[in-house]
Amino acid sequence: MSLRGDLAQIGKYPVMRKLGEGATSEVYLCSDPFNLRDVAIKVAFAEALRDPTRGKICRKLFLTEAKLAGKLQHPHICQIYDAVAEENLHYLVMEYVDGGTLEKYCRPETLPPVERTVEIIFKCTRALEFAQKLGVTRRDIKPANILHAGETDVKLTDFGAPLIATRDTTQVAGVGSPAYMSPEQVKDLPLDGRAQEFADSDRFETLRRLPFFEHLSDAELWEVGRISTWRHATAGETIMKEGEPFGEMAYLSRKEHARGAEVTVGADASIISVPTQSLNQASDGCRHKFDRAFMAILVERLAAANLRLSGV
Repeated sequence: MSLRGDLAQIGKYPVMRKLGEGATSEVYLCSDPFNLRDVAIKVAFAEALRDPTRGKICRKLFLTEAKLAGKLQHPHICQIYDAVAEENLHYLVMEYVDGGTLEKYCRPETLPPVERTVEIIFKCTRALEFAQKLGVTRRDIKPANILHAGETDVKLTDFGAPLIATRDTTQVAGVGSPAYMSPEQVKDLPLDGRAQEFADSDRFETLRRLPFFEHLSDAELWEVGRISTWRHATAGETIMKEGEPFGEMAYLSRKEHARGAEVTVGADASIISVPTQSLNQASDGCRHKFDRAFMAILVERLAAANLRLSGV
């Protein structure tokens, strides 16, 4: 089902080599001479577009993906730079990700470590949540539609079959891969965001901005978000009372260590609490990063106390 045999150019983009093909399209690695970058171009098969049975659906899926060009700007979503729909040539110009898809890691002998898998999953859920907030519910998430670069960097691709929450968009039913569909999708029931559940990206972004957590990986931050509790405290509220075991000394000390002073909130604030018992059940890597962060705080306090004692 090759487009033109030995294809030399697609529009203004010189072809370097063919990357692969699917049921309705093929993908080429091309050069973008104007922006000086490599791009991946997905070309719809002309015969698929002309097919009397599936042609209308193929054109609809292509136009749906083309309409998302430039809208889904996210570090874990493959960017669409351009879309062309001519009479005999439909193609999308996309970001080129050199690692291929995750399909190669789906065999027992090539499964990645659990920590790496968790981080990949977490990044995918962040991208899905971002898309959902823009009214796009992804309906065909599978290894073949997830590109990767490096150890854990991923990019979701192939947004031809999303559910778009706009009144002026006609949705295409009966699309997706049965092995990866939600039960609602298999039964062709109405779909919404409840077919996907993910982490709270607002919590993740808050933790990522805090210096205490700067050395934690994305997967470890996800752990913290899962084991922590969050609440709002008003000015004047006491959050640590004298005599209670609380803080880094209570965690690091082998003996029960009670605080010798109270801590009161000076202004309205958000309080993140991580119970010691929950932290003890976290992964080794997560606990190790906590230990290092606590030790850094203690070193800073000892250095400050030494300066005060020396009168400097």
